[in-house]
Amino acid sequence: MPDIVSRTFVVAIAASIASWLAPVPATGGASVHEKVLYNFCSQQNCTDGSQPGSALLADGSGNLYGTTYSGGNRNFGTVFKLAPDGTEQVLHSFCADDQCADGAYPRYGALIADGAGNLYGMANEDGAHDNGTVFRVSSSGAETTLYTFCAKTNCWDGALPFAGLAMDSSGNLYGTTSRGGGHAEFPPADGVIFRISSRGKESVLRSFCSKRDCLDGGGPNAGPIMDNLGNLYGTALYGGKGQHGVVFKLSPDGAYTVLHAFCTKPNCTDGADPFAGVVMDNAGNLYGATNSGGKGGGGVVFKLTPSGIETQLHAFCSNAMCKDGHAPIGVIVDGAGNVYGTTIEGGKHDAGAIFKITPDGTETVLYSFCSRAACADGETPFGSLIADDTGNLYGTTAGGGSNNAGVVFKISLAQ
Repeated sequence: MPDIVSRTFVVAIAASIASWLAPVPATGGASVHEKVLYNFCSQQNCTDGSQPGSALLADGSGNLYGTTYSGGNRNFGTVFKLAPDGTEQVLHSFCADDQCADGAYPRYGALIADGAGNLYGMANEDGAHDNGTVFRVSSSGAETTLYTFCAKTNCWDGALPFAGLAMDSSGNLYGTTSRGGGHAEFPPADGVIFRISSRGKESVLRSFCSKRDCLDGGGPNAGPIMDNLGNLYGTALYGGKGQHGVVFKLSPDGAYTVLHAFCTKPNCTDGADPFAGVVMDNAGNLYGATNSGGKGGGGVVFKLTPSGIETQLHAFCSNAMCKDGHAPIGVIVDGAGNVYGTTIEGGKHDAGAIFKITPDGTETVLYSFCSRAACADGETPFGSLIADDTGNLYGTTAGGGSNNAGVVFKISLAQ
């Protein structure tokens, strides 16, 4: 198995978590073609997995890696590999024993990898304390549970992780949990930012809702990114001055800063409820999306400068019947400042869409799902996109496909 390098525009890689920007061909006048690379639940009892909900990871040979929320040997989710020829291999099926000590139901977080080809991620539930795990899967499929959440009283070490991980040059892992932490009126509280050392020791770097009215945010559903100085950036789903989520920064010395609190403008025109995380360009600007808010109420894609100035790049549901998309998830950005992403709903068939937003705010729907009979092309893309060096986009849908269990797709932007 070759060393794995994710082809996302802003990505966590083995040696360090740093941002890089790949050029993407312009799409003006381009024709867009969607190809289903794999239909899940193609095997009896869905042992190949079902309902993928995360972004993909790609290696230098074109293999794709990801997780499914369900399916597998016991229907508790999988880690899979998809070869360029379309051959799918389940590397691990969760709940491998009767106690589900390895965890269950990996949800939205993309996998990351080290230089040896080991994959790292989080399972949302189960484990020894029934509140999720951090896992490693080797290239041969051997799974190791690195940490089990809710090992501490009242889950102050965190509980119920939804997201993915980041890794530093020393092999330490960083992530968030949606619940747990040390600031709980009623456990399991509002989530943490954590570090797990290469030896498996967990440290809570920050417990959310540590300020009155949760002004620092609460309930993060997305994993952090890390810059070259070791600063972590991410989102919390709720809390903040407007009570609809925040973008935060956590420095290596533990200083926590709310860079932007959503719904601080009338009618939440700046966005509300950021479900996914952020990405960073070479100038230090952050880009992300909110699930709701904006002029049309269908969410926004935003840009946030290092000084905290927020610009709304597009408000969804600006077109009739939300044909421009509704409820955007994660985004990626290219070297020219174009932003690409997915929406869970909306589009021509209200089954989700893939969009492009230029730096001047012009939004184009590149593809609307359920464009084929019985949604054979997929529907409801929960995960972010990744891209190859020629600008082809790859992702997953949680539904649709020939078995209505989700697909892996490729979008070609032919010139």
